[in-house]
This record gives sequence, structure tokens and C-alpha cells, in this order.
Amino acid sequence: MARGDGDGTSRRRRRAPAPKRGSALRTYQELRDFESTSEPTAQIRPSATGRSFVVQQHAATAMHYDFRLELDGVLKSWAIPKGPSLSPTDKRLAVQTEDHPVDYRDFEGSIPEDQYGGGPVIVWDRGEWQPKGNPDEGLQKGRLEFSLRGEKLHGAFVLVRMPDRQASPSRKKKDTWLLIKRRDSFARDDGASSVVTRLPRSVLTDRTIEDIEAGAPALPKRTTSKEASTRARTAKMPRFGAIEPQLATLVGAVPVAGPTTVGDWIYEIKYDGYRAITTLDHGEVQIASRNGKDWTSKFPEIAEAVSRIRAKQAVFDGEIAYVLPDGRTDFQHLQNALGAAAKERAQIVYFVFDLLYFDGVDLRDEPLITRKDTLRTILAYEKPPLRLADHVDERGETFFTHACKAGLEGIIAKRADRPHVSGRGRDWVKVKCQKRQEFAIVGFTPPKGSRSGIGALLLAVHRGGRYQYAGKVGTGFTARTLQDLRKRLDKLTDGAKAPDGAPRMKDAVWVEPKLVGEVRFTEWTKDGVLRHPSFEGLRIDKKPAEVVRETGDNRVLGITITHPERIVDRTLGLTKLDLARYHEAVAERLLAFAKKRPLMLVRCTESWTADKLGPLQGTKAKRACFVQKHGGRGLTANIGHSDVEGEEVLYVQKPREVIELVQFNAIELHGWGSTLPRFDRPDWIVFDLDPDEALGFDKVVEAALALRASLGAIGLVSFVKTTGGKGLHVVVPLNRRDGWEAVRTFAEDVARAFAEQASDKYVANMSKAKRRGKVFIDYLRNAQGATAVLPYSPRARPGTPVAMPVAWNDLEHLDPRELDVFSVPKLLAKQKKDPWAGLLQTSQSLGRAKRAKTK
Repeated sequence: MARGDGDGTSRRRRRAPAPKRGSALRTYQELRDFESTSEPTAQIRPSATGRSFVVQQHAATAMHYDFRLELDGVLKSWAIPKGPSLSPTDKRLAVQTEDHPVDYRDFEGSIPEDQYGGGPVIVWDRGEWQPKGNPDEGLQKGRLEFSLRGEKLHGAFVLVRMPDRQASPSRKKKDTWLLIKRRDSFARDDGASSVVTRLPRSVLTDRTIEDIEAGAPALPKRTTSKEASTRARTAKMPRFGAIEPQLATLVGAVPVAGPTTVGDWIYEIKYDGYRAITTLDHGEVQIASRNGKDWTSKFPEIAEAVSRIRAKQAVFDGEIAYVLPDGRTDFQHLQNALGAAAKERAQIVYFVFDLLYFDGVDLRDEPLITRKDTLRTILAYEKPPLRLADHVDERGETFFTHACKAGLEGIIAKRADRPHVSGRGRDWVKVKCQKRQEFAIVGFTPPKGSRSGIGALLLAVHRGGRYQYAGKVGTGFTARTLQDLRKRLDKLTDGAKAPDGAPRMKDAVWVEPKLVGEVRFTEWTKDGVLRHPSFEGLRIDKKPAEVVRETGDNRVLGITITHPERIVDRTLGLTKLDLARYHEAVAERLLAFAKKRPLMLVRCTESWTADKLGPLQGTKAKRACFVQKHGGRGLTANIGHSDVEGEEVLYVQKPREVIELVQFNAIELHGWGSTLPRFDRPDWIVFDLDPDEALGFDKVVEAALALRASLGAIGLVSFVKTTGGKGLHVVVPLNRRDGWEAVRTFAEDVARAFAEQASDKYVANMSKAKRRGKVFIDYLRNAQGATAVLPYSPRARPGTPVAMPVAWNDLEHLDPRELDVFSVPKLLAKQKKDPWAGLLQTSQSLGRAKRAKTK
């Protein structure tokens, strides 16, 4: 009878050499006869990364999946009867088994039936894992949080040990755990169709367990198909030109992964060419420009190469560029090559960086990294003019430095875990080594001396439905380009007018804005014109009305944001202007709770990265951020000031004033529990649930739900919000009948009663030592002058998370790391109901609660 290494019922004779005392693989070695089984021998040695993982489907006594994480040179192992799930509602039983050697991750085949674990094995999934926090401590405490990057499994997971099944001292019982998928962009509610049933094949050889049992040979894995997709949907191929490309937003610094961000960045070279989405349909190829125009006839060599790709139907996304001998791409050479001989055109290459559709399956909902993995398989054996645009997945800043030293235009950073989203957004960002962008050509000056054609081009950007003068460019032209431009521009002079802001120039010839040129320059002057510009070429793929100043309009709600490009958060590439636009998007909701509420501000004058975990931690961070409760220190007089018992307080009343706070580098907005003029009458109670670092977010959710139930039992309605960290705020609205002393006393009584009733879970003492393994119920924010972070306020931490009001029903499925300054406005736009809409209308008092408590 075959026996699985998850059942623990069989032991067999041992022929292996005696293992060393204390070896992590001692049990593994004792259970196997290596003269009979082809399984790897017991050697402790790490892989190249030290963080590999593997999931092996194993048909032993019972079918199960062996889940293995590499740690300290061995594979920590669990047997999962039903296999892993992508649904956060599934709690998969996982029985911990003996440690395995790292080499076991490549084992596939049949274990002889008379051996321990006898039966067929396939490598169902493999990749890399990353622990959250210290993994050794997580294993010891019974809660191991981590993320996976495999071929089938992605995103955040947690292994939780069941307390009633811990191993006994005699080791007769095996530790029993639960494997749970955390809710993130990779999660899905599988229903009856789980990931293990949808994707039954080996990631090594494409075989199934049945193939192994039937003796099928190990052949190279077949081309990735729709079966390799975890979230893709069957659909007809989109019609030619229907897909709008995903575009990158210009940022001032390379974004990097931080501890509070979900998912990683990958980094690609920014190619200097034409964007092209190419459709392959049973040998027929069409190439679309970024505006959906048919460019197939312009690039016949590329169309011919795509027609030979091993696919029936596909939609590719990439950049067509001219490759110089040193490997750099050059836009001006590309333009010149379009009408040149075959030898010159041979340098034109289609760099493909995305796959949007493949053989009956729409891949746009898939994570980028999954789409690129499939693309890599398809283009594995292709040669120029097709080339896979590869990427690096770490050290983006170093990659950018090398790109600039090599003379490249810059890099593109992309979120690996995101689906395809047409249009310009923040999932893709570009960082340029030199300033460079497109401009509308609105005029020219005549040539002087021996020059022919034109003297200089007059440029503009589109703004508010009109064109704004941006300067002129007189270098970077060839003689051929000068003549070609003059012929084109002479046809556009009738009725043309000067753009807004243009200086008086006697010899200027104004033209209709029909052409777009790309220009390299060093910087913008204070007058809004270019310094040291050089012409790169015409952009026949872009319209003049699309041309805007890429640094963006730095006025938000009438407030000029100085230094708009200053990086606030390096982990997101977040700028000061981005932060102002975030507040513009949420100002009305924020002011519903912040209006005339005395404020405490956290102002930061430097950016933060993953090594700065908070605004007030560490001496360097302290210099970068400071707390302000009163006027002065550079704040404009337009911000509200009021005297409260001899103390000057700050407040805001209008969206414009919130933007002024951002202009003065305010990141966090914390507020009193009362509003002016009745500062002596609190309008809410805040219970701050602050967990020990070792606890997971689920324990905080458990505490919040229990506190809600307890408050509800005495007639008090409560609301909940994230804090931008690991905690939650449970907020109880009040009708301003009670003073500070009564409110604080009530809050303390509730917190202490709660801690006494479940002293193993909760504590009402702020001591770090007493908080170990517990949730601190902080009632101290309920006093005059004490503050709590306001709803919709960003936090000065890597990832710039947001303190976000949420519905109680959504709490158990929430990952607060996903709520940041870029995601929250999108969520609010889709939100059908404001979860805090009833907070300000709720009328309740402590008197009613006390009467209910005495009944």
C-alpha cells in the first residue's frame, strides 16, 4: 500500500547512513531507503536565493499537496489534503511534516509503493516566497505571514497553527495548521472551480498525476496556454485597434517596494520609438499606433515576423525602435529609416513587453508578471526584428543609474501584480535621465545665413482648451529635416494665431497646431519656457491636443504648489503635487469630519523610503518630520486660528485650506474629539486598537468586532476605520451632551472592562511589555487636546497609506496595505454607499448607554 508523508502512519527499514545528531533532516533521512527511492539525499544547503518554495501534488495513501518553504537551507513542509486555494474564505488544513532537502523542489516522478510516501509526484507550482517579519519567530509563535511569487500562486498568505493540535512533547502528534489566502489583488472566490482543479499540470513537464501513473515520459513543458492563467477569461479576440494602450505617468524618482505596499515593482528600459499594439489572427497581422491607426504597411518586416509566431491568435504590446550599434535606441534614426533602404531598416526592432490576448483567452485581468511569463514562453526562440523586452525585479534605483550612464532615455517601472488598465495611471511610471517630452508646433522663424528651411520651431503645450507658449528650439535638425518641416508648415499658416503667453517676435510665422515634435531639454525656466532644447523628431503617432506639460499643472484649487515634483514617498514615486491632487479628490469627505476641528499636523520636509518606517522614528526621520499644533512655523494666515483657553489651535473649513496645508508640507491631519466653538463637548469617542507587532491584522479585526458588539449591547452605535497602520479605530459618535471628563472616564471603563474579560487577548495598559501577544485598547485619545488621525488622512510611512472609513461587513476581507493615496480616490469613485454617511447624523449620549448598562 502506498503511504503519504502527510499521514504519519508508516515507518520502514533504514539503509541510509546514520544521520548526524541534531540534523534538521534527520527524520527525513530515517524514513527513506535511498537505494530504492530516487528522492534526493539529505543535504542541508540553500538555493541561490534562499527563498524558494514548491507545491508538489502527491498521490500517496490519499491525494494531497505538499507545500514547502525554503528556510535555513531546508524545505519546511506541510501536507494539504485539498491543496492551496486563492479564496480568502477557504481555510485549508495543513499538517506539518518533516523538513525536506532543498533539492526536493525539483523532484517529480514515482516513489516505489513499498517506500514511505509511495506514489506519483508532480511539481504543481514553484517560485520564490518572502516572509513578513522574522520567519523563525513566526513559526515558533504559530503565525507565519508571507507572500508567494509562483507560476500559479501569487500574493499574500498566512499559515496559522491550530492551538488545540500543537505537537506534544512525545512528538506523537504533528502540528496542525491552516493555510489561508489573504485578500489582495491576486485573491479570487473560486467557488467550485479551485485553482488545483483548473490547473492540474506540472510546471516542469506539463504532466498530470495521471500521466505519471501511466508512465508518460518527462518532456519539455508545452507552450503556455489559457490553462496557465489563474484569472483569465475566455473571450473573442478584441477587434483591431480597440485596445487603448496602458500609459506611464512621469515621476521624479524610481519607486521601490516598501513594507506596507502590496506587490512589487519591475523595471524595464524606456525605449525611444513608436508604441505599437499588434494583432495576430491565424497568420494575418495588423499593427496599430497608440491612437489606433493602421501602421502595418509602415513596418512590413515586423508584420512578417509576427505572422510566424507559434500562436493562432494573440495581441502584443510593445515599442518599435531603431537600435544603434551600441544597443541604444534612437527616435530620429527611426524616422529616417522609415523611407530608407533595407539595410538601414534592418535596425528596426519590435520590443514586445506585454501580452493582452492569447489563443482564446483575454489576459488583461491577469497580473502583469503572469502575462510576461506567458510572453517569455511564446517569444523564447524568436529573433530580430522581434525581441522580448525583459525586466529586472529589484534594485530599480541601481538599474536607473546604469541606464543613465549608458546614455538611455530612462526606465519604466511597473507594478508586477496589477492587471492591464488602458490610459495613463500610476501602475506604470516613467523616470527619465533627461527631461524630454512632446510639444505642439505652433510656428517657426525664418532661416538666417546659410541655413535653409526654418530658423527655429515655436512650441506650445495644451492647457485648459488653449495652447500655452513653451519656447523655441533651433538645434537638433538635419538639412533634410529642415526642408521637410518648412514644406509641412507652409500649408498651415492660414488664419493661425499666436498661443497664449507668446512674446512679440517680428519675424515669427504662426501656424495651426497640427504637428507634434519631441524635444530634449535641461529644465523649465520660471517663465515656463524651455532651457537648452534640442529637436528629436516629429511624432506622427500623437495629437497636439494630447500634449501637456508632463510635470503637470501645479495649481490645485487655486493654490500654487511649489516644488510640485519633489518626491514625498520613494516607495510609490509620490510627489508633492500628487498629494495635493489626492486631497482635492477627497476634500469634501475629509472636511465632513475635519471642519473646524482643532488639528495637529505632521509636516515632512524630506521623502521617506523603506528604511524609514515612520515620520518620528530615528534621528534622521525626526529631522525630516515634525509635529505642529499651533500657528507660525511658516503656515499661511489663511489657515484658521482660534484661542482655546489660552492655547492657539489650527483648523480648516474649506477644501482650498486643506490644499494650503499640503503646500506647507503637511502629510498627516490629526484632530481633537470636538469641534469649534464647542471644544468642551466631544462629538465622538475613539478607541484605538493597537496590536503587538507579532499579531496579525485578523486579531485586530476580531477585537474591533467584539468591541462593536459590546458597545451595541449598551445601545451605542459605532463605526470603524483603518489607521494607515496595523490598527483600527472604533469610533462612537456623540451628541455633545457630555464633557471631556465624563467621556474619558467612560472610555477608560469600557477599555478596562474589555481587558479584564479577555485578559489573554486585550490590555488597557500602554506598556509595551504588557502588550506582548495582545491588542492594546487605547482610550487615551479622549481628552481635551488629545488627537486621533482623521478619516482620509494620509500617513507619513512607506506606501503612504490612508486612514480609511470602512463598512463593518468589509472588515474581515480587508487588507489595509491596499488603501493608499492612489487607490482610495478610485475606490471612492466606485463606492455606492459611504460607510460613514450616518456617523454625523447619529444622535446618542453616554446617559443612554449608562441606563442600558444598569438594566
